[in-house]
Amino acid sequence: MYKKIFIGFLTIVLLNFSLGCYSYKIISVSELEEIEKEIPNEIVLKTQEGKIYNFPDSSYYVENDTLYGRENPDEEIILNISDIKTIWLAERDEVSTTLLAILSFTIVTSFVIVIVSLNRYN
Repeated sequence: MYKKIFIGFLTIVLLNFSLGCYSYKIISVSELEEIEKEIPNEIVLKTQEGKIYNFPDSSYYVENDTLYGRENPDEEIILNISDIKTIWLAERDEVSTTLLAILSFTIVTSFVIVIVSLNRYN
């Protein structure tokens, strides 16, 4: 019985992890320079050659016409701004995260109530 509850809870948590919290929007280089000064966010870049780079929070900065960043602690990446084709910015999406959390809580609670009531009559 408890395995079923745990599996149900784990399923909801994985759903929340994969769908909630962040959404991506395409921004320009000038917007990146402004955002980088305000609040660091995760960005994903695609170059003209098709290479994709993922920079976590606070792991990049723009200076002159060059972007400096680290995908991992061991390797610094230097990109010319003109080589960047697309920039995606990860933003917190409070509405979908809140709705998903409420839905998750409702499903898990209903699942627990059903399991407990079924075991009470057996």
